Amino acid sequence: MNGGGGSSTPGGGLAVDLWQQIHPVWAGIGAALGVLTTAFIKYRDVTKWISEKHDGKVLRLLLEARRTAQVNMRPGQTALFLPFPFQEIVKDARRNEESVRRTLRRLEDRGEVHEVRDGWNLGPRQDALTLANIGQRMAMPSRLSGNGFNRGRS
Repeated sequence: MNGGGGSSTPGGGLAVDLWQQIHPVWAGIGAALGVLTTAFIKYRDVTKWISEKHDGKVLRLLLEARRTAQVNMRPGQTALFLPFPFQEIVKDARRNEESVRRTLRRLEDRGEVHEVRDGWNLGPRQDALTLANIGQRMAMPSRLSGNGFNRGRS
């Protein structure tokens, strides 16, 4: 019989008993955090897949109309593609206006389409900051340019 309470092992016996009682709790918390993290990642992936599948219908309509216009061109003919009117997209997609508007905004965020005055065009906005046009948007100092970077030099 030991007179003190706690553990019969000398030294840090109380800490060992405490750890044995708390350890399953920490293991459960760790497992729950792992499950929640995995569920969040899967939820994000599934919602992304659903929105891309939902948005894909409108994007396919626009791509098919563009492809049809390109096929109908004569060889060597240059064409200016007119924007797709919003109401025509709504009619062809057979969805309500708000649904099509949200879809087009998501496609615009991904750089698939952009809004113009008379409707929507395929591709990113011309003034979007991309690697293709970043050189045009940045001020490039040069000895020969009159951009003010090299004042005082001749």
